[in-house]
Amino acid sequence: MSTNAESTSKGESGGKNVAVSELNPPKARRLLIGLISGDLLLYLLFRVEIPRRDYVACRIGLVLIVLLTSFESPGDTKILTSKSFMNKFKILSTFDVVFTILIPWMMILEGILNKTETKRNGHLLAAHLFIFQAQIAGECLINLAGERRKWLKFPFTCAANAYRGVTIGTWIMRVSEEDELVSRDVIVPVIVTAIWIYTSFVFIPRVWYPLLKEQSGSLKL
Repeated sequence: MSTNAESTSKGESGGKNVAVSELNPPKARRLLIGLISGDLLLYLLFRVEIPRRDYVACRIGLVLIVLLTSFESPGDTKILTSKSFMNKFKILSTFDVVFTILIPWMMILEGILNKTETKRNGHLLAAHLFIFQAQIAGECLINLAGERRKWLKFPFTCAANAYRGVTIGTWIMRVSEEDELVSRDVIVPVIVTAIWIYTSFVFIPRVWYPLLKEQSGSLKL
């Protein structure tokens, strides 16, 4: 998820709602190209290590996004949120990017340089990294589809995040089967799992959904 907190304010306190602007199209395109390039590189290096179901899930997600972007949301398309929401969102996004993308890529690149570690690092990291990058790429596509397609972002994030639970399970299972591990092989998936649990069971249902429900109610009025 990538959102900029730059916009017109509708209140001064943390509990007040503000309208936030999404990632602008040029940045979304650049990010999309980078993510697709990253997944293509993972496919070329570790295609055997990525389960077939992950490829199928990516294809289904892409088809659904393309089909569902034909439906426009009526009325005001501004996304209302709170300063508290944005603070939590930024912290969560930062941890997600660092521990789910940057550190795994550093480990993979280090393994490629060392050669002996390439296969092991790919075996442990490639599947979840592939899916998470595909999730962010899907969110970029929704941003590029226009303001009246932003309604897709919440259900897509919920579905993609749920499927990430499968890839995290695969990651942990592969770690448990490895005979030779270094501390980071265990620490990184534990942190990513904790972030995923918080996102799935706290942030989405208790922080994000109530705001969407409130906005939906205000539009009806």
